[in-house]
Amino acid sequence: MKVVTDTDNLGIVALGTFDGIHLGHQAIIAKARSWASQRSLPLTVLTFKNHPQHLFGQAPPLLMTAKSKVDFLAKLGVDQLLMVDFTPQFAQQTGAEFIAWLAQRGTRGAVVGYNYTFGRGGAAGAQKLATAPFPVEIVEPVMVEGILASSSAIRSALLDGEIPTATMLLGRPYSLSGTVVRGAARGRTLGLPTANIAPQEPVLLPREGVYIARAHGLRLNGKLGVLNLGPCPTFEQMKLTVELFLPNWEGDLYGQDLSVEFIRYLRPQRRFSSPQALVVQVEADLAELRKEGAVWEKGRGEHF
Repeated sequence: MKVVTDTDNLGIVALGTFDGIHLGHQAIIAKARSWASQRSLPLTVLTFKNHPQHLFGQAPPLLMTAKSKVDFLAKLGVDQLLMVDFTPQFAQQTGAEFIAWLAQRGTRGAVVGYNYTFGRGGAAGAQKLATAPFPVEIVEPVMVEGILASSSAIRSALLDGEIPTATMLLGRPYSLSGTVVRGAARGRTLGLPTANIAPQEPVLLPREGVYIARAHGLRLNGKLGVLNLGPCPTFEQMKLTVELFLPNWEGDLYGQDLSVEFIRYLRPQRRFSSPQALVVQVEADLAELRKEGAVWEKGRGEHF
């Protein structure tokens, strides 16, 4: 997949913010990919480097980093990605001017979601785009078990700790990427060494608490672990941290880039009466981890 700053050959273009690239977004891209293949044209995703609402101070926390978006779109078979700066000047275009902007760049067809808006103040909707000098396909809402696949629904689920709902709407686990940095090393003294992950870019952090997670990077290959998201009240550390404990893991992760997939919310954080009481709770968390491992391995045994 090529990442371009401009082009005169958009071909079939999928339009949208595509934050999270959930199942609704994937339906738009799949339709555009099929259409492009039938007409032997390139498939282009046109999106923004920044959320359009950032100009008005109302941008929600993003569900994906720019790099994650690029990587995932490549897996979906997109030929080229045009990421536009949503500047005040770009935002001032009328609907007609935006349609002309697309036509000038070789748009031969466009695919959008039912709720797509464009033009100054988002005044023009998907039906207005249908007046363009190129054919337009409008994709209907995607419902999953009665829930609309949308970025806002996914954010709400993550903030409530409803990880299975977010996974269902995304079509994959929600993930967080970052670099392992040095922490206070308290876990190591308790026999529970953790990897402290510093997120690479600002993205939505799910509800504070303890999770079962899968780790990718280095030689981890989806290894299950227990992830703590939030402060460490037992040690009176109020700074938010992302700490991952990987049982039976040996190796140096400092400086490594890891990604973690949120699998299940286990429990809220709490202040324990002593470090030993914390260790007892972690052992209970690990028992839940073993159960999860058995489920993921479909009877082939517990897998950490």
